[in-house]
Amino acid sequence: MKFYQSTFFDPASNLALEEFLFNRTEEEYLLIYRNQNSVECGKHQNPVAEINSEFLSENNIPLHRRFSGGGTVFHDLGNINFSFITSGASTRVIDFVKYANGIIGFLKSKGIKASLSDRNDILLNGKKITGHAAHSKGNRALHHGTLLFDANLALLSGCLKSNREKFKSRAVKSVPSRVTNLCAEETISQPIENFIHDLISHLSGIFSIKEELSLNEKDLSDIENLAESKYRDWEWNYAYGPDYTFEIDRIVLNTDLKVEIAVNKGIISTLSFRESCTFEPALNDLIGKRHDYNEMYQCLSATMDDQTATALTNLFF
Repeated sequence: MKFYQSTFFDPASNLALEEFLFNRTEEEYLLIYRNQNSVECGKHQNPVAEINSEFLSENNIPLHRRFSGGGTVFHDLGNINFSFITSGASTRVIDFVKYANGIIGFLKSKGIKASLSDRNDILLNGKKITGHAAHSKGNRALHHGTLLFDANLALLSGCLKSNREKFKSRAVKSVPSRVTNLCAEETISQPIENFIHDLISHLSGIFSIKEELSLNEKDLSDIENLAESKYRDWEWNYAYGPDYTFEIDRIVLNTDLKVEIAVNKGIISTLSFRESCTFEPALNDLIGKRHDYNEMYQCLSATMDDQTATALTNLFF
């Protein structure tokens, strides 16, 4: 196994790097990286059901879809991300416990008493500090997770949504958990960069990592091309998920609004009004638009004042 500590802080670039290494060869890798403020959803999720779209828009926080399963997570520079990319017998390629125990062993070497939950989360004082996800293809496997070192938990809370049941689809739903930072529960005197160095050293001993991976200019170009064509693309990040429906039954600006909305490949396909209302003509203009906060607001604000456009847009998320 070789290790590589990414020099990227861009989430799309790191997702592309991860996929590039997964598909590259039969070699095995430990990848460590950190991302700027962002949210990542699992491959089979409906991101609109998982995020606070208004909050992400207001704070310029991007949403990206992973190529692995699992739930939606927040990333920032206080969050350490680790990936184990391995090859093995196809019938036993996924092994969360093996790699989670590597992280737990490192934490214990620091005097931090973490434990593994029945959902393969790593817990500290009963609160989640690490979640895992996986992807496999043939004899190739990816196990990866996050380690909350000193993340902005207020941003994390603001980004993630709690009323997921509003959206009806076959999409995988995240399981809400109480979370905490290592630095909130333990006295850690070293900066995150030194902590990561110690983490790599510890895992290198456990998994016989003897060499650092070197990427050439073509590798970096291929990674950037994948980041641009896939992980910065709305079609992948939003439209890839399952079709879904949801209902609005609210009084907004003294008007009773009852409508069912269907979304196909990320595009609003139908609005079925149960009762006529004054907003019906303007809302019908949304048919054919992306179920995207900014695009919908721009459409509505073209024919109504900002307060009304904002109030109506918010109802769709």
